[in-house]
Amino acid sequence: MKKLAFALSALAALTLLAPTSGIAQDPPFGTMGIYFDTDATVYEMTSAAYAQVPAYVCVVDHGFDNLFGYEFGYTIDGNHTVISVAMQGSGPIDVGGVAGNHIVGLAAPMVADPVTVVCILTVFVLDDQPITFTLTGAEPNSVVGSVTPAVLLAGDAIKRCGTSGWDADAGMPTICAAINGTDPVIAVDQTSLDAVKSLYR
Repeated sequence: MKKLAFALSALAALTLLAPTSGIAQDPPFGTMGIYFDTDATVYEMTSAAYAQVPAYVCVVDHGFDNLFGYEFGYTIDGNHTVISVAMQGSGPIDVGGVAGNHIVGLAAPMVADPVTVVCILTVFVLDDQPITFTLTGAEPNSVVGSVTPAVLLAGDAIKRCGTSGWDADAGMPTICAAINGTDPVIAVDQTSLDAVKSLYR
């Protein structure tokens, strides 16, 4: 009887300590990435020095009809200047606070296309050396425990997105796009990757 009582109390403790939100319980809701076209197919390109290059932050493979807000962070390494950052949607209000960190609410819902552009970064390339882009979650992240971007859907539902650059070993976002890159960028559909991994758990 004591063993049964101990087993039941251990099961109850595990149930109470199990995570209720965050990455462990919440699969990615689409994929967010940085691309050099609005079809979300070009993530590597070459550019001469002193050229302006538009980079598009896109949400793909998402399955929702309307977008009420979004959040993401990014780092760009290499010799460049970001000329402009244009948040997309109706009346975007960005409360991210610093460059490269964006938490955006919209005045009216954005109709979602199969590829939904949420931001356009205009990058001025200063030489012919590599420039790399890594997309991350915003700080603070609205999805507890997540290091990836997120979207706000109807009913105030905040869902994390996968990223198009993901280091599965480190469990962190990695380079997702490059200009004049010397190493190939390996694009990952994190949503599909997580679905495949779940088959083996």
